[in-house]
Amino acid sequence: MLRKDIKITGIDTVDDSLLIVASFLIICTFSTLKFDLTNGTPITLQSLLVVWFSVALGTRIGLTSVLLYIIAGALGWGVFSGGESGLGYILGINGGFILAFPIGAFIAGSLTQWSLTKQTITKAQFIASALILFISQLSILILGFIWKSAITLSLISISEIIRLYSPGLLIKTAIGTLAIVFISRGLSRIKS
Repeated sequence: MLRKDIKITGIDTVDDSLLIVASFLIICTFSTLKFDLTNGTPITLQSLLVVWFSVALGTRIGLTSVLLYIIAGALGWGVFSGGESGLGYILGINGGFILAFPIGAFIAGSLTQWSLTKQTITKAQFIASALILFISQLSILILGFIWKSAITLSLISISEIIRLYSPGLLIKTAIGTLAIVFISRGLSRIKS
């Protein structure tokens, strides 16, 4: 969505590489932050960031930066929520969320690319972006809890997951959508 408006060097391959590095560094920096809602449910920026770059910059840039992020975490960089890292963490009880990040990024990028080909959706692109951010984060949440259920051998109700985590998803979706709107408008002003 925003990629076409970003020209750094004018050479697409170099620009894409720089955007991948920038995306990777932003994900690594801000994914460690953790906030608690009043009901005790944690909110992290991980799921928003891993899908946001696919919506904003395209599947290739978003997915590549997410894969680099997971590799960095696997190698011991404390980039996951709360500064966690390592293969043990990825394969542990919360690993399903991390392993779902590339799937969420792919869903986000693919849906965004599809939405750009539909004239009726293009007119409401920011609304479409909000829906795509929400759907792709929800897919990460559901896949993560399926993994968690399999590891703990306990059933977790999808309706309970949605009830507990929807406030956080809605907040992160609003933040992500506003970021796209403001950056898009800023790039438009720079171009003109």
